[in-house]
Amino acid sequence: MVSREIHEIFTSFQGEGSLLGRRQIFIRFRGCSLNCFYCDTKNARTKDLMASPTDVEEVIRRIESLITPDLHSISFTGGEPLESCDLLMELASRCKTLGLACYLETAGVDADAFKKVVDLFDYAAIDVKLQNHRAVSTHEAWSRLYQEELVCIRIAATAGLYTIVKIVIPEDTTPRMIADVCHDISEYAIDLILQPLTGGKAPSIELLLELSAVAGAYLKNRVMVIPQVHRLYRDGSGSRFM
Repeated sequence: MVSREIHEIFTSFQGEGSLLGRRQIFIRFRGCSLNCFYCDTKNARTKDLMASPTDVEEVIRRIESLITPDLHSISFTGGEPLESCDLLMELASRCKTLGLACYLETAGVDADAFKKVVDLFDYAAIDVKLQNHRAVSTHEAWSRLYQEELVCIRIAATAGLYTIVKIVIPEDTTPRMIADVCHDISEYAIDLILQPLTGGKAPSIELLLELSAVAGAYLKNRVMVIPQVHRLYRDGSGSRFM
């Protein structure tokens, strides 16, 4: 699909986090204000101002055509869905009327937007950005982003969503970075996913063991180390792990 705010719609299997392997329909939004050095969806980072406005009815028809008996949920991903809040609300609302579970993948960039949409979702996967991700250019900007992420986690967990917190782990991640995050989210009922970076700057197994132990001191049995499975499978058919 080519539109200003939707990059593509496809069906595949969740390739990250604690719902790994679940069949989903993915709606990938265009536009993301972050600049993580490891981004694997760079072609969806900017909105196509030359494309047509999003036809909501067309999106819904496409979703309905992709429903299969093994479908778990609709994944709203990006890009960054919260940067298209109005469209996100409209599409999620329509999916709920169809009786479909909704799963939001977000970097938690805007807590006000998240608060507007939270009641439409059953699952939230919130990516916490560490400073070594280089998502933003200054320490002050990172501090603001981190606070937005923490508020989104609180909103999701207290609203009763199945809440997944993901942290990508490059090789220069320190125990203190993980301890600080875990201290700040330890009161919430969440799954914590330590996601080793794939390819260059990947962490060692020794580092992952150490970071998992650090996280476990705060979150007990809620910590998992899960690689990005979707990077293991690619084909030309339009179906792939996400």
